[in-house]
Amino acid sequence: MTFWSTLQLALASLWKHKVRTVINWLGVLIGVASLILTDAIAGGARSTIQTRLEQMGKDLIFVWGGQRIRSGVSVWTDLTEKDLGVVGKLSFLEQVAPVVEGTVQAVSDSGNYSCEFRGSTVDYLQVKNLRLAAGRNFSQEEARAGASVVVIGKTVRDKLFGSADPLESTIRLGKFPYRVIGVLEEVGSDRRQDSVVIMPVHTAQQRLKRTVYYDYFLLKNRALLPIEQSQRRVRLELLRANHLPEENEDAYGATTSQEILKSYRQGSQTFSYLSLFTAAICLVSGGMGITNTSLMSVRDRTREIGIRMSVGARPRDILLQFLMESLSVAILGGLSGVVVGVVLALSAAELTSWPPVLTLRAILFGLSSSAVVGLVAGMYPAMVAARLDPVVALARD
Repeated sequence: MTFWSTLQLALASLWKHKVRTVINWLGVLIGVASLILTDAIAGGARSTIQTRLEQMGKDLIFVWGGQRIRSGVSVWTDLTEKDLGVVGKLSFLEQVAPVVEGTVQAVSDSGNYSCEFRGSTVDYLQVKNLRLAAGRNFSQEEARAGASVVVIGKTVRDKLFGSADPLESTIRLGKFPYRVIGVLEEVGSDRRQDSVVIMPVHTAQQRLKRTVYYDYFLLKNRALLPIEQSQRRVRLELLRANHLPEENEDAYGATTSQEILKSYRQGSQTFSYLSLFTAAICLVSGGMGITNTSLMSVRDRTREIGIRMSVGARPRDILLQFLMESLSVAILGGLSGVVVGVVLALSAAELTSWPPVLTLRAILFGLSSSAVVGLVAGMYPAMVAARLDPVVALARD
């Protein structure tokens, strides 16, 4: 028999047994789609992390209040104006930006949007490597006076003003009006940064947060010291200034931008491994389904196999036909899985904080994996069919 005639027989058999074909097809489809989707999400995470590292810089230190023991009781340590003065005098720090943040409903004449607010100093934009697309940053005088002025992110602008010019317009945050003086350039890779409203720190403390404390300090390290040493020095100076023993190091928490992004990388890598493992299980399950249904097909078609052998079909023809059946359904499942995986990956862009990255490598790997699964899963049933004794097969009812 020729290759094409064998293929036609295999496809006719698949069409005849539609339920089995669909079950096998779905098993491979789910496995390949899962593989492509998880690879795209993990790739997007890696790309976003790299972009954020470049945007954030490698020289940032984050400091926040922690817990300390006082009279045998664990109490929370708040960051105060005194603490800000301590870190502001450290020569190995280039810039210091205290931050107060939270969420607030922003309302304009044409829309409203739930966004984040961040109160800080005039150095905040420079420390975070943020650029203005229009307008200006607030001044030192406005910061000291706690003026009601804000710089808004791209998403906030779109939600509140659409295509209109927002500069010098008034929006309401909570109960108070604020004047828009600037719009940030779109970050894209960090949706939270595009959905933020930035204002003078004292304005945020007095009107929105109603506190005299800071949530955290954002510090930019000079090249005088390695950032790890600078991080330890900051914590040590804060402990000394507040007359706390060095053993009470949990009183202030601190980390660096490098440590944060390292943890992000490790998390995305772990997610990638777990997701690929899950996709592999789906593919193996699909392969086992093909094996089981193919064995059932051999049992149900034993007399048919005997008739074919009696009229001249060779064992290798029988072997090739059953391999063609399993390989065809696996390849169809792989092609369908690629389509479904790509559609899901594109849809996931709306649900995740980073855009998935589709790669040709993942698509080719998914297709080749489905072909290998079909070939391996169909090999044993095909060998069983090819080894049948024609006389015994014809005697089967």
